[in-house]
Amino acid sequence: MSEFGNWLASNWYEAGTLLLHAALLVTVIWYVRKNVSLKMASLRESEHQSDPVQHEPLTLGEADLGAAIRAENSSRPKGPNPLRRLTHWLSTPMGS
Repeated sequence: MSEFGNWLASNWYEAGTLLLHAALLVTVIWYVRKNVSLKMASLRESEHQSDPVQHEPLTLGEADLGAAIRAENSSRPKGPNPLRRLTHWLSTPMGS
């Protein structure tokens, strides 16, 4: 036991960090499992409450897909890209 005590005395910071990381990992795993189980329970409950009619998956034909892309492109604002404007603004020197 004295070897472990000596090691712990010389490496207390690393041992504490390892213990803290292990505790955080366990906490994150617990939290994720809890949320997943709650979501699964709510999905099961909503599945039982919904009507038993099976719905077909939605599919888009080529014409529908083209129309959707054109509508998306037409709804975009015209002019310079906002990201390019931001990078240009950041690269200019600050005035006094």
